[in-house]
Amino acid sequence: YFAAIAARYRARAAHKPHSILYASAAGRLSEKLLAAFLGECSRRKFIIPVRVRMHPENSRSKFLRIIRRYRSGVHVELSHKKDIVDDLLRACAVVGPETNALVAAFLSGVRTIRIVPEGSRSYLPFKIVRVKSAKAAAKLIF
Repeated sequence: YFAAIAARYRARAAHKPHSILYASAAGRLSEKLLAAFLGECSRRKFIIPVRVRMHPENSRSKFLRIIRRYRSGVHVELSHKKDIVDDLLRACAVVGPETNALVAAFLSGVRTIRIVPEGSRSYLPFKIVRVKSAKAAAKLIF
């Protein structure tokens, strides 16, 4: 599965990516981390857009509410793409909690940062950059 994603990514990668991809995971932690990440992007006045790729179990209405809250400080949009490769092709970096989308990004060669808050367990068996907060993730991007 991951090898196929990486191969499709490499076959289509031809232009310079121009956004940050936030890849969510199932559960409420992902909502909290998204809000914290967008808040930090807004404070840092990111000029690069942030695209949010929701996990299928996430609540669309909750994510849209979070996006609307921070839209004035950072350009943010919800991804509607089914194929993760479409989102990876646009991303210069992928950020999010522990999720398989981070593995796909990492194996495709996209800069990948996982947020594992204090007290949470890290389970992905890859050497993906790990930080403890959304603030630390934003700081690593710029």
